[in-house]
Amino acid sequence: MPVDTAHLFSDSACCLYWITSTRRHSVFVENRLKEIRAANFNFHYVPSEENPADLLSRGTSTIEIQQSTLWWYGPPWVREKPEEWPKHTVPEITPDKLKDLEQKMLEKQDLKIHVGAAVEAPKGFSDFEKFSSFSEALYTAVYVLRGIKRFFWSKWSEEFKGKLGISHPEWFGLMKFVLSSLTTTGLPTANDLKLASMWCIYQVQREHYPEVFKDIEQGNTSQMIRQLGLRKDQHGILRC
Repeated sequence: MPVDTAHLFSDSACCLYWITSTRRHSVFVENRLKEIRAANFNFHYVPSEENPADLLSRGTSTIEIQQSTLWWYGPPWVREKPEEWPKHTVPEITPDKLKDLEQKMLEKQDLKIHVGAAVEAPKGFSDFEKFSSFSEALYTAVYVLRGIKRFFWSKWSEEFKGKLGISHPEWFGLMKFVLSSLTTTGLPTANDLKLASMWCIYQVQREHYPEVFKDIEQGNTSQMIRQLGLRKDQHGILRC
């Protein structure tokens, strides 16, 4: 069957920005972008709640997958003619911000991340580089977090927890949120893996992007923050 046109959908405004941006990147990235653009795909933005792939990334049980019409058939409108598809508005970077990026594209110093920068946060409990896959790291993180919940968190006094909350409010808030919903027995659930994923992402981001956190917390705006629209969510995790 001949294919006249191909449409690719993504809920990542960041990815769509890189593909459509005229800004020059490193040789490796630029070559990858050239390959993507040469394929002559039609790129579209789709909200996360209408993206079937997002179901797995959020953590979904097999029963929910079996019963999900979004997973098996996609959003209802995708079966209509392209001209009848909804015009989803991409949370894109505004023209003014894009122009500003173009003017400052040579300011590479803003993009440098100094891992040794002094942004204090409790160290992670796991060395993620020793795992062969992210899935393996998540399952390990679940059991580590279960151990913390059963043998440490429940035994810490309210006074000690209060001091942690004052000295490291963001870390403490995320830990409290994760442990409050984490199961302590049986095989890890989809929600357990989602919580572990949040914790792992928080640890890795804090370790490798301290300058970004520092800029956001101090109200500064670097080129990376502007370019990707970076912000911290309610749990202290970087989002774009």
